[in-house]
Amino acid sequence: MMVQRRLLVTFLVILSVVCLLYVDATPTPPSTPTSSSRPTPKPDPEKECSEYSGPDKCEDCVRAAGAKCMFCFTGNKCMKYPAGDIIPKSKDCDLSKLRWGTCAINFKALLISMGVIAGVIILSLSCCIVYCCCCRGPSGRQRRKWAKEDAKEERKKAERQMKQDQRKAERQARNDEIRRKYGLLQNESDDEDNDNEPLTQTEQL
Repeated sequence: MMVQRRLLVTFLVILSVVCLLYVDATPTPPSTPTSSSRPTPKPDPEKECSEYSGPDKCEDCVRAAGAKCMFCFTGNKCMKYPAGDIIPKSKDCDLSKLRWGTCAINFKALLISMGVIAGVIILSLSCCIVYCCCCRGPSGRQRRKWAKEDAKEERKKAERQMKQDQRKAERQARNDEIRRKYGLLQNESDDEDNDNEPLTQTEQL
């Protein structure tokens, strides 16, 4: 249960990072100006990020504009994150000198960490699928065992039916012996013979 919870938390973290990468690419609906108010100019993210350029401004840069800015320690520049490229180009800034989202870890290490986490998630899901499909399913040995148990149960059922038929035949033999002893069996035979005799001409008329 703890492993599943950790995997879920990791997946949500990766999903939030991907959403932040694409947040700048989503178009904003145009505002309809009214006659009484003037349309407010849309802020330029490039200028908004450049305001946080300078030494000791890494934390302010990566937190500004909804994580749309990245900080490069080469020149202490704060730049707009290229959301369309997903990964910034090395010509803009060396990935080992680049910070995004946090200043504690460089962008190259962040990419490696995300790759490792994604690999662990895929491997864990693959192991779960293999375990559920192969290990928990009935194996050939288990199926043979079930077939033997079914055959054994069928033999027991046939033996019980045979014993019941045998006891029934024994009861019938005892009853016939008792009827024969008291002459009941002969009377029953005579009655059956009388029933089978053809009708006389008088009876037929």
